[in-house]
Amino acid sequence: MGGAARLFVYLVIVFHVLAFVAEALLWMNPAIYAPAVSKLNSGLQASALDQAAILQTLFINQGFYNLFLALGGLTGLVLIRRGSHTAGEALVCYCCAFAVCAGIVLLLTTKAYAGFALQTGLGATALALMYRDHLRRQSAQ
Repeated sequence: MGGAARLFVYLVIVFHVLAFVAEALLWMNPAIYAPAVSKLNSGLQASALDQAAILQTLFINQGFYNLFLALGGLTGLVLIRRGSHTAGEALVCYCCAFAVCAGIVLLLTTKAYAGFALQTGLGATALALMYRDHLRRQSAQ
């Protein structure tokens, strides 16, 4: 895996670690929940604070989901570094493809357009660069 691909994989990992921090640890901070709740299509006549309180358990779960996804990508990079390229690249590809698909679901279910663009863009770029590197390795053989 080339340096550019590795950089974008790290960015995917960092994005998901930051999502974990925001969703699982800092969710009830108004700076976190207010923008997120405003992008939901809830139709509720409740305050942002009330909606955040209702959603807190779900966002804690989602935050840990993001953390575990990031750890999978990081494990893939460690495996690659240790010479287990097939297993490592499989984990990294899964992590990035998951990010792309989750970003698409985010777009389809909320108004979180920036989150969609960042999550999907990072994952798709990492996948494209990994594929480019794969093709270069193939042609060099």
